[in-house]
Amino acid sequence: MRKIISAVLLFVLCLGLFGCGAEGKYVSVTPHPHRDEYRELGALYASSYREMRGALSQLIADGADHGIIFLLDLDGKTGNSYMESIVGNLYRTDPVAVYAVESVKYELGTNTGRNAIAVEIQYKKTKSEIQRIKQVENMDQVLESLGEVLESVETSLVLRVDTYEARDFALLVQQFADENPDKIMEIPQVMSAVYPEEGDARVIELSFSYRTDPQELLHMKELVWPVFTAAELYVQGGRETMDKYTQLYNFLMQRYDYTFATSATPTYSLLQEGTGDCRAFASVYSAICNKAGLNCRVISGTRNGEIWYWNQIEDDGRVFYVDLLRSYQRGGMELLLPEQMADYSWDEIYYGN
Repeated sequence: MRKIISAVLLFVLCLGLFGCGAEGKYVSVTPHPHRDEYRELGALYASSYREMRGALSQLIADGADHGIIFLLDLDGKTGNSYMESIVGNLYRTDPVAVYAVESVKYELGTNTGRNAIAVEIQYKKTKSEIQRIKQVENMDQVLESLGEVLESVETSLVLRVDTYEARDFALLVQQFADENPDKIMEIPQVMSAVYPEEGDARVIELSFSYRTDPQELLHMKELVWPVFTAAELYVQGGRETMDKYTQLYNFLMQRYDYTFATSATPTYSLLQEGTGDCRAFASVYSAICNKAGLNCRVISGTRNGEIWYWNQIEDDGRVFYVDLLRSYQRGGMELLLPEQMADYSWDEIYYGN
């Protein structure tokens, strides 16, 4: 082990071990201070392997580029051995370290019988990026955070989750958009990375790329919001359930002489410009029905071999299917029973019969 600590770390270690007086002279300290006194020095302390690992992880979580870990009840040889093992494991097991750390250097210093390890950390992420990592417990909270950033049209999300489960994040974004067309104006392209590759605790890094300016997307959401509110008010009262489904179908399908085409901003294009595809119609119809207290979901699959979207509705325990584009072409809302769905194919395990 080297005997000389780098100049910066030696200076920091000097301040932590001795304290410097106003005239540049060292001030004497108690040879064996209590832990509370180390806290007052603004340094970390450790009396075990676990505490040393926790202290280093804390430095990394704070984005600190250097620090001191005082060794309490540990001799220098043991402390150095622990640190070697901790740093070796850090890049494989600590989620934030795997995500953010480039290298960790450390040196053991000894003075008047007190041992401390000076640490220098180099990062591949900025301090602000590290401090923006959001702590969550499980994947349910991951999904909540994902929904929040999609609604606010943010372009990145980094989470440290205690209990990770593998997910297709691009698919989750699509599903959230289909279920919330009033909140999501454009489905972004999603890039994801998970650190490390194994373990319960992970860091999830997500980035979202939009073709439309985020501020414009927020403005679009403001413009379509009144339509969803109007649809909900449209069916208030004592109508029968099926009457409400029909009224909401008419509310949506009679707004425009529609052009059938795919748009990057499906809800806005459908409700403000009269342009949409089967996916846009199905997701918007499902949303206005559910806001009115009806049970309507989007089904994805194929129709005659072509990728297609339609709706499943319920009335008094009975299940019906509605293909809005097919109904529109035939001049009115058409209810299809399961046995009439020969041209359609979908995942019956996921959606049911």
